[in-house]
Amino acid sequence: MAPLESYLSRAACLLKIICEQVTSFSLDSRRCCALCSTEKMQIRTSTNIKASKGDIWPLLTQSRMDVPGCFCFGLPQPKSCELPSGTGEVGHERRCISDRGTVIQRIIEWSPPAKLTFEMVSTDHTWSSWVESLTEEFTLVETGEITHVTRRTTIKAMGFMSLIKEIGFYAGLKRVHLYVFKNWKVTAETG
Repeated sequence: MAPLESYLSRAACLLKIICEQVTSFSLDSRRCCALCSTEKMQIRTSTNIKASKGDIWPLLTQSRMDVPGCFCFGLPQPKSCELPSGTGEVGHERRCISDRGTVIQRIIEWSPPAKLTFEMVSTDHTWSSWVESLTEEFTLVETGEITHVTRRTTIKAMGFMSLIKEIGFYAGLKRVHLYVFKNWKVTAETG
């Protein structure tokens, strides 16, 4: 490993340790010692919403993000998600619009009201040339009056210093996850 790569790899490992200790989120440990790994990074975020799965499910495919949020350093602020065809099923398109562009996704698993998985097909965001693949999965588990919602984003950056790019994506996507959940919680819990 070249000196720069070794330094960056050690810096990424240190960041991993700090992040896990301070914020209780974890980077995939298999990514920790190689800048050019073939592994993909996963960002997992969960929340509890006081609503049924049936009340939350429509928000995965038709929702507006109106709650104020802080988005700095060029991070796109989500505005809405929709199904252009009006119906959801495997192969159909899901579109997410932010203040900086649109992400077009294809549904690859449709199991209402428990699980939705889709993959990015295209985007006009400035970061599009840095992403080899991006897949998202939502799972909803209802327990009494509470639904536990988990969002898992799997991303593979490409090009020079892909691990460093993925760390940036991790921070940005974590912020997006939390913002979207905040909006869904307000919508679902206030009716």
